[in-house]
Amino acid sequence: MTNNRWVGLPPLQAQSEIITEMSRSMINSIIGDWDYATYTIALFGGQGSGRFSVVDSDGNARLGRDRATFNLADHLKRVMFVDGRGSWFTMTLTVRNGGVVDVAFDYEGKPDLESRVLGVTAYSTSREQLQFHRDREHQPDWYAALLDEFIEAEQARLDVWAARDKLWAGVGQSGEVSNSHRLVTLHSGISIIASDGYSNPSPNHPGDPGFELFMPSTLFAGDLDKARSAWPFKGLNYLIMLTTKRDLDWPSLVVDGLRRQTYVPNIVNDTPDDWRSADTDGDDLCGLLVGVRFPGVPDTLDGPDGPIKLIGVIPARPAEWQYLDSLDGSAEAAARVATGLAQLDPVVLASPDRPSVI
Repeated sequence: MTNNRWVGLPPLQAQSEIITEMSRSMINSIIGDWDYATYTIALFGGQGSGRFSVVDSDGNARLGRDRATFNLADHLKRVMFVDGRGSWFTMTLTVRNGGVVDVAFDYEGKPDLESRVLGVTAYSTSREQLQFHRDREHQPDWYAALLDEFIEAEQARLDVWAARDKLWAGVGQSGEVSNSHRLVTLHSGISIIASDGYSNPSPNHPGDPGFELFMPSTLFAGDLDKARSAWPFKGLNYLIMLTTKRDLDWPSLVVDGLRRQTYVPNIVNDTPDDWRSADTDGDDLCGLLVGVRFPGVPDTLDGPDGPIKLIGVIPARPAEWQYLDSLDGSAEAAARVATGLAQLDPVVLASPDRPSVI
């Protein structure tokens, strides 16, 4: 948002005042001998980089330090924005010892933002377009190509979502997706929260139809936000983060039977005490069972690239994950736990008061 000092001013006046303030800040920050100084700033798609160079009377250059000028550049870019024409990508402000100021703006060249953190990508171009809209005739070729790339990818993503919405509609009443989660109310009336994204086309797994994780709970009532506030979701959310971080392939991990996953709950985790235990070091632990079948949820959804596997997740009672640990998660141990869970009524299986099957 543009600083209130320049709101209501004619754009050229605001531009002049900001450049004057930037120049003064540069001059005030310079220590020692200097002939002239340049500050080159690139701002694009919510990203920014700057280089402040001070040249002395012998022609030797050194780096300067002046954060205020860099911060003012954001305001300058905004007051210079013209709808349909956008704003500049890169600016260079030069001040000379004696008071002469020169400034140049580049509206066409691709900004130099290539680093491990910054980059001129299809996504950052879409953000630039959203903030500083350019009509097609005012888009450089590289900009137009990246914007087209983003639009094509975004449409493909929306098509995938729409197709997945139809698939989940066959399972129950599905709500909209938020933060890669969806709430589905099964025909039985029990609700599940499912991940939404592991069945997206992935360059890391070409041709793989993927999978989605889901957790049933009688506590998942109301809308998605309310359901996510229930304590069982904390475990599912941990598993989703772990799956993304490690790129876990759960269909292959549970092919021989369900598995347990333990984790150390953080301070805001409100899992009840009777669902917690401690490890050999005395650290608080919670557990999950992954690969649990749940009545009303099919094993797969018929995805465009093949069957999307649905992997059920429920909170584990300490006795259950400790039993699996004691037998190194053997297929026989997993089968015993799975058989016990399968004998429970669905409402009991999804209940926060579910008994241990061990």
